[in-house]
Amino acid sequence: MKKILFSLLTITAIFVFLPMFAAFEAHVINVTARIENALSVNTEVLDFGTVFPQEHLDLPVRVALSDSFMAEDRVDDVEYFIRQKPKCAWTWSGGTEFDETHTATGHVIIDQSAPGGYRIDCGEAPQVDGLPTDATWGVLPSLCEYISKEDDQTPDNDGSLVSFHQPWTINGSVIDWNDTAGYLAKSANDTEDNWTIDLAVPCFGGYCAQDWESFVHGINPNVNPAEYTQPKENEHKIFGCDLWFEVGGISLPGGGVGCADKADVMLVLDRSGSIGPDMVTLKNAALAFVTALAPSADGVHLGQTSFSSNGSLDTHLTDDVATINTAINALISSGTTNLAEGITLATTELDNPGDGDDRADGESKDYMVIITDGAPNVPDEATAQAAGIVAANAAKADGIEIFVVGVGAGISPTTAAYLRDNIATDADHYYAATEFSDLSAVLDAIADCEDTDNDGNPPPPPPPPPPDPQTITIFSDQFGEASLDSTWIKSCPTGTSGCSASDVFLATTSPRSVGDQYLDIQDDAAITGTFSTVGLNNIQLTYYRRVDGLEPGEALVAEWHLGSVASDPWIELEAVGPSATVWDDQVWSLPASADNQAAIQVRFHTVANGDSDDGLIDDFRIVGQS
Repeated sequence: MKKILFSLLTITAIFVFLPMFAAFEAHVINVTARIENALSVNTEVLDFGTVFPQEHLDLPVRVALSDSFMAEDRVDDVEYFIRQKPKCAWTWSGGTEFDETHTATGHVIIDQSAPGGYRIDCGEAPQVDGLPTDATWGVLPSLCEYISKEDDQTPDNDGSLVSFHQPWTINGSVIDWNDTAGYLAKSANDTEDNWTIDLAVPCFGGYCAQDWESFVHGINPNVNPAEYTQPKENEHKIFGCDLWFEVGGISLPGGGVGCADKADVMLVLDRSGSIGPDMVTLKNAALAFVTALAPSADGVHLGQTSFSSNGSLDTHLTDDVATINTAINALISSGTTNLAEGITLATTELDNPGDGDDRADGESKDYMVIITDGAPNVPDEATAQAAGIVAANAAKADGIEIFVVGVGAGISPTTAAYLRDNIATDADHYYAATEFSDLSAVLDAIADCEDTDNDGNPPPPPPPPPPDPQTITIFSDQFGEASLDSTWIKSCPTGTSGCSASDVFLATTSPRSVGDQYLDIQDDAAITGTFSTVGLNNIQLTYYRRVDGLEPGEALVAEWHLGSVASDPWIELEAVGPSATVWDDQVWSLPASADNQAAIQVRFHTVANGDSDDGLIDDFRIVGQS
């Protein structure tokens, strides 16, 4: 009798505690597919709704070879993978409600100063009218650890990943993604995979059922269940995760640029401010592309245009590798995105054989390879997109074959569709590189050829390239905390008067977006940070800035110097005066002397004479390459 009563009491206890965590609402929001058009993926939202701890639920996802891939005789199989990434959204009411229509994928960035060695960058908050006053933009609690990927085993040639796992880990300067592999092949009559996306629901804090450990170990016996309980403060919140289905690499229908014995190829490279520190990775991928094409007098010639707020012709078509590489290395990230000018300048170069650069022999096929990280927006997005289409159509009418690579988290599904359907020659000429580190593999595919000597065999694979340098965040500050980070030291530079430490403070009155906080520097005050660049090179600074209330002769100054002695000479990066009243992003590449230093200093200083004279700084970041 006592045994039965004990059992009944145990069940009662479970039901008593259940309402305390029954409202755990889990969403897989906007499960996205940044993929080559070899695949067709259903990208509708997977919504598990309101679920309960220790429930086990599943939803299906179908992945199939696209109609265009099926119709192409020269290709047979596709290797792809499923990658889990953080989810960002507007939330309010303590994270229990969210805006389903304006979300984004978070970007995992290695940051030595952050917990776990990384941080999540949600990007610029989208502007949304009518949000509640307590709405905040940021990353949702992660659902990725609790989602499994189970393959259909028909045939058994795909991977799988059980729930209760880490979606990524940081290994030194490398992000190790816990991807799930997939494979489709026409020759094996394996043209679609039906995946089961399974959610194993976590419990909260000290309110887990007695069988929580057995529940976890029944799914994944190799983990510690305590590591997968959620903190009590996440109860009732919206959770999220993005699943990205990405093609690992296929041969191009018709072959890549490398199939042409002679070719005139124009690189059209985005150098807008949104690329920022990833410009180093873009340059390295472009340099490797040049090496792969092996320019020669009678073979491939290469030239380059680039674009930000305006386009420029950086180098004429040439077979001189040093000239091409110099143009690539000279790129600096800044400004907005004027895609049309980059295309038009490249078309002019390819259509002008009389200038001695483009060949008029009738045998040299014309190509354009465009790399961009977002939609064109000069003077506005609608006008810029229309101009881009006009420019691309003019190039196509002249017989130019256009490859387009959309790279990075800024390529939304809408932007990808625009580039694929309107700018590239056709869907098979559009590539998605979800990370800048993927660029080298994508450009390798464009440079490759299935059968360059027509002997029925593909060329031998090239030796593997050296790994791309990894961008390392030395320090970042969004100035969103209750007090200023201790890295920063307030001061009044020598020769100033009326200045005090209270002239440097955190403010919210004129934010870049709703609810944002920033740094305000008044009345000749300054703020200085000291940073180590040991083991790193290609040091870059990025930040947003604007001024308010400055008079002629007054300025906000950004400067740096080597060492940690404030009396050493400062090197000015910029000094902006009264006209800089709009938030603007700045990217500065420091000289090689800043590489591998035990200490460098960065200082922001308002040269002014009153408390109504403000220099404003936000989203500061200093990075280097390993």
